[in-house]
Amino acid sequence: MSDAIPVRDPREPRFPVIVKHPTFSDVKSNFNGSDYSRWLGISAFSFPAGYVFGLKLHRHVAVPSMVVTGVLGSLGGFLWAFQNSSFRLQGYKANPMETEKAYQKQQGVFLASKKFAGKKKGPRFYKEVGLGFKTPKSAIEGQYVDKKCPFTGNISIRGRILKGVVLSTKMKRTIIVRRDYLHFVKKYKRFEKRHKNVAAHLSPAFRVKEGDVVTIGQCRPLAKTVRFNVLEVEPASETKPINVRKQFRQF
Repeated sequence: MSDAIPVRDPREPRFPVIVKHPTFSDVKSNFNGSDYSRWLGISAFSFPAGYVFGLKLHRHVAVPSMVVTGVLGSLGGFLWAFQNSSFRLQGYKANPMETEKAYQKQQGVFLASKKFAGKKKGPRFYKEVGLGFKTPKSAIEGQYVDKKCPFTGNISIRGRILKGVVLSTKMKRTIIVRRDYLHFVKKYKRFEKRHKNVAAHLSPAFRVKEGDVVTIGQCRPLAKTVRFNVLEVEPASETKPINVRKQFRQF
């Protein structure tokens, strides 16, 4: 029996795959601080470097050389950052979104099944939550593992179905949803504007930003304050950004 160490195929991703075939918007939204600093650093260095190089040739060439070198440097920095972001999504580089140290596997899925031997795509569990909500394509074809996901985890949706606007996405896999409503004051016979903030679990199958309208469904308690799960996302308009805290939206 040979004790040789098996050689890993360099074409196979080493890290968990977030999106197998990312689009331009997926890669752009995955930019982190390192990507932006790399892009801005190369751009800031290109302009003075081009000016100094042109000045050594001739003083009349200094400004055109600075412009050309700066534009090329900015484009190169963007392409470098874009490539790193794309590699992180496809699993060829470590992604800060996936920080779990333990091996991630779905509960009740036998990964060593002979049925999937030699195939690129392994066994994956997914389901329909019902109530007319469709299972997203990213949940079916994705490689993420989330036990609290309503489509690929051990979660059942029952109880209230609510709609609201995404207020914050700072937490990991948890968002804050703002729900505006009108409260009737009997003394003055008037309505006043009020709102409630609701914490909801966000599955990696969805990509949301502040201002998006989400549909959340009630499930079992997932944390001390989390009792809801995101079921559907309606992206906000890119051309007309709104202030979530100032604009009153009632659903």
